[in-house]
Amino acid sequence: MTAAFAISLFACVLFTPPVMALAHKLGLYDKPSENKLHSRPTAMLGGLSVLAATLLGVWLLIPASGLLRLMALSVGLVALMGLYDDIKPVAPLWKLLGLVPAAVAAILLWPVSIPPLLWPVLILAFLFVTNSVNLLDTIDGLTGLMTALSAAALGTMASFQGLSELSVAAFAVSGACVGFLFFNWRLILPAAVFLGDMGALALGAALFILAAYLAQYATTPADYVAILLPIGLVTGNAFLTMYIRKRKGLKALARSKDHISERLYRDGVPAPEVTVWMGLVTLVSCVAGVVAWVASSLPVEMVAISIGVFGIGYIAFYSFNLDLPPESSPRYREKTICRIITRFDVGGPSQHCIYLANTLEKMGWETYLMHGNIDPETESSMEYLAEREGVNTYRIEAMQREARPLADLRALWQLYRTIRQIRPQIVHTHHAKAGTLGRLAAALCGVPIIVHTFHGLSLRGYFGPVKSRIFLAMEQICARVSSVLVTIGPNDRDELIQMKVAPPSAFVTIPLGLPLERFAETGNQRAQFRDELGLDEDEQRIVYGGRMVPKKNVPSFIDMAAKVLQQRDNLRFLLVGDGPLRGELETQASALGIADRATFYGVTNQMEGVYAAADIVVLCSQREGMPVTMMEALAAARPVVCTNVGNVTNSVIDGVTGRLVPPDDTDALTEAVLTALDDYEGSLAMARAGQKHVLESFSIGTLTERLDALYDALKCQGEYVDPGGCAGARCSRPTTPGDVVV
Repeated sequence: MTAAFAISLFACVLFTPPVMALAHKLGLYDKPSENKLHSRPTAMLGGLSVLAATLLGVWLLIPASGLLRLMALSVGLVALMGLYDDIKPVAPLWKLLGLVPAAVAAILLWPVSIPPLLWPVLILAFLFVTNSVNLLDTIDGLTGLMTALSAAALGTMASFQGLSELSVAAFAVSGACVGFLFFNWRLILPAAVFLGDMGALALGAALFILAAYLAQYATTPADYVAILLPIGLVTGNAFLTMYIRKRKGLKALARSKDHISERLYRDGVPAPEVTVWMGLVTLVSCVAGVVAWVASSLPVEMVAISIGVFGIGYIAFYSFNLDLPPESSPRYREKTICRIITRFDVGGPSQHCIYLANTLEKMGWETYLMHGNIDPETESSMEYLAEREGVNTYRIEAMQREARPLADLRALWQLYRTIRQIRPQIVHTHHAKAGTLGRLAAALCGVPIIVHTFHGLSLRGYFGPVKSRIFLAMEQICARVSSVLVTIGPNDRDELIQMKVAPPSAFVTIPLGLPLERFAETGNQRAQFRDELGLDEDEQRIVYGGRMVPKKNVPSFIDMAAKVLQQRDNLRFLLVGDGPLRGELETQASALGIADRATFYGVTNQMEGVYAAADIVVLCSQREGMPVTMMEALAAARPVVCTNVGNVTNSVIDGVTGRLVPPDDTDALTEAVLTALDDYEGSLAMARAGQKHVLESFSIGTLTERLDALYDALKCQGEYVDPGGCAGARCSRPTTPGDVVV
């Protein structure tokens, strides 16, 4: 029996790819179902590979068997009828009549003579079991998994009885189904090939033949029950379905979705979870059947049968008592979004998510913002902003920035349970960790629209080659379950395409948007904030704003400050923010002798006053997404100097709205700051051009309109058109300080 299982398993693995190619060549597809159980059309000839693999496994081990001829003819006729129904659906009654020849062929080839009076009973039983299996063929992998378990249980019973031919046939069926699961069952991706009626009906016929053949060797009523237990959930599902249809006033052969798997799914249980639960119940009933078959003690038989019957009865009873929505209603909640971010640390992504959730609520979307935890020793939190904006937030306790496998698995489970409870139409993720766990959880829950925004990239230069390759592979998997990938600038998009994360068609570029208008009205705060800092009227203030972490390269700012102070003495430097490197930076400033000219201000939620008091705002990062500091500074009409990294050119255009320098070049940074000071009127002109540019292009209103348009396009499976007139990815940008267009 092990050989039969292995031969059919590997045969199915080998047969399925050419069968898929044949199905694609012939154009045989299963259209996505109304309930979105399959998110894309899938090839329908999967049953052919299962059937061929099964027959090959039996033929190689028992080539002259009468059982082989019986299965080949009867199951083959059923498969042909199923294939016809796949290509051109027929009425249920006509499909049943089309299966009668297969039942008659089975009776004629049966190893013992069957009295004609029993023919109608066997034909009806054949049709019932065959179609019972077909009822389960709605969720990827469910039919294959349950049939593999049932066939293996019947094969085990046959081996204990010394029926080697029957055991070989049963394990050949089981092995073929397990082989097919490699291609058919997808936890987070739609199946590549589908069983269809052809495969499901064929498996149903095979199970009937195996069970009926074994029933000839039953000696007690308990033996008959033991044989039925491995297919008890399958047949019980059919009885329940007909009973529910009768209560609804429908015909027994109506196409209404009343079987257990569909009822669980419509109640909100994700497809993988339906498969797991029904697979576990099948496993329990199969084990119970085997124990009852081989046990010599009547009490043991009764206990085993009771356990099997209880498991089947419980899931049937649970399904029957579900209060389901109408069949035509979607399983998700319309216009509901779960937005997921790794943590509310100080920065642009946190602000982006919080403000966006607030403004989308005003446009009729119901939004839920899910987040993990910050590291209080190295990061500051922006949870206060979410509370102030009145956003619905859910804390995912196990989610954090660092990669910790056990904690990440707990976070995945927590996300899965929360998304399953909310049942959103859209899940939109931000940050790398939230993007990975959130998209996997959303795919497991069957969320129809999954979106991810890249706020800068960490796939290169952050980790060693092995970790980088692993993270890239994970990103490629997550990209496959995403409806669309959003980048905040064309540079990120081009780099992701170059790394083969996804094809160009998978991307849309939508820049950040923030409530920047408040920074444009801060002129009256300048004197107040400068007085608070103790600045003289003739002193100029150069400001750094951001986290004090390695990628921000704040030591370069300190070095630049020391060099600039060698040529000018009316300057003060202000470092706003906090982070793990703050102590080292303070030591560096003292070592360079500029501690009295460099003020470490810490974290503040009064950035309007900071920009109002600033004369130049500097950012010296080695890596960025789309830095909020530059957008805010330009909105406040402050001159800016910035390293040319990430998508900073969305807002800072060299020589037009500010000055750009290469990263890790302190001399170039120093020269740019001195030039900005020497030509301060020119710097202010650039800042005014930048102010107009960012207020028109990167406001929270513009962002909300763009994402609302994107979500609507995804809902109707249309093409996204930027409501601002851009082609979805790129906007025109100013070319001179006086030429500002969007």
